[in-house]
Amino acid sequence: MPPPGDGPPSFGAEPIKPERTGPDRTGPAERLLVIGGKVLAALTGGVQTRVELLAAEMVAEWSRLGRLLLSALALAVSALLGLAFLSFLIIAYFWDTHRLAAIAVVTIFYWAVALFLGISIWKWFGRRNMPFAATADTLRRDYQAVLRSIGITPHEPVLPDDEEDR
Repeated sequence: MPPPGDGPPSFGAEPIKPERTGPDRTGPAERLLVIGGKVLAALTGGVQTRVELLAAEMVAEWSRLGRLLLSALALAVSALLGLAFLSFLIIAYFWDTHRLAAIAVVTIFYWAVALFLGISIWKWFGRRNMPFAATADTLRRDYQAVLRSIGITPHEPVLPDDEEDR
């Protein structure tokens, strides 16, 4: 009998050892651990790939947004200065003969431009693409593949009526 404190008492019985018939044969618990490790490694690799895709799309979106804002600011400043000087020119030209008509025409023109731009911006926001669409699509395909692999038939998401036309 082993000295006290060197492990659990054996009470005189030999521990049961699993039978192995070959060098590659393992027990169910060992196989489960190996499979779990492989699944964990595959999931970690998949998550890493998806995070890298998301990061790349975030950089592209921020870059696109920055360029869009700078371009819009430059366009707005240039257009406002040009329109202001054109307005002054038109009003000054007609000052002696039809000053009120010239002011009215310039005002109506600005209202028409504002209305056109407002409608254009409204339509643009209505049809813009979803940010990170590639990441969302990849994650949706991954989810459906996992469902198929465990024997569940995935269903396609139902899109609202206005998204089917895009």
